[in-house]
Amino acid sequence: MTSEGFFSRSEDFEFGTQFKSEIPVEESKNESRFRLYTTEEIAKIPKPTWLIENVLPEAGLVCTYGPPGCGKSFLALDLSLSIGSGIKWCDRNVKQGNVVYLLGEGSFGLSNRIAAWKSQFASDPEIISHGFHACLNVIEFKRERETKFLDALGALTEKPRLIVIDTIARSLVGGDENSAGDMGLVVEGCDRIRKTTGACLFLVHHTGKDPEKGMRGSTALRGAGDTFIMVS
Repeated sequence: MTSEGFFSRSEDFEFGTQFKSEIPVEESKNESRFRLYTTEEIAKIPKPTWLIENVLPEAGLVCTYGPPGCGKSFLALDLSLSIGSGIKWCDRNVKQGNVVYLLGEGSFGLSNRIAAWKSQFASDPEIISHGFHACLNVIEFKRERETKFLDALGALTEKPRLIVIDTIARSLVGGDENSAGDMGLVVEGCDRIRKTTGACLFLVHHTGKDPEKGMRGSTALRGAGDTFIMVS
């Protein structure tokens, strides 16, 4: 895939997807957040719901990763435009809704990529006009909280279903990806955004020098995420 007017999907795309269904914590003034659940109550916990069937969980924390130039940003944009338009993704059902894409890298190629996607998948190019929104800056979790970003979401008529941060490296300027503490700032910030908006947070990340060893940096993200998609 390139940004010069070509956008395609592999029909035999395979997923290595890990999903953790979290037990909902009901908090009130009279109830401890350390509520104990019986097996009968656990059985009644709602099953995961999906933005993209069996791929992206609603309100989840998702990360795609791979080496430079592998197409991970193309994947993130493809998923985003499918959700923004409600068009099926790889023949999987999609829950349509607002998407906010925070782009820290490759902004000059964004319009070409969107045009290529529309020509390939959208019979009506105007169908995604109001569902997809891009910001050419990312939240820098080491230097600021996400308050200003959440304020900016007030311009939307409906809360976003998906928020993409491309990339983690750009959102951790001044920090150390190898530090569990610094990577924890990213995780905590994403959790606050998820709690406030109900959106799924989709992070774009790099592999290290040896792609076989997985994501670059601290394993704090691996422990906190719901779904991981490796692009190679």
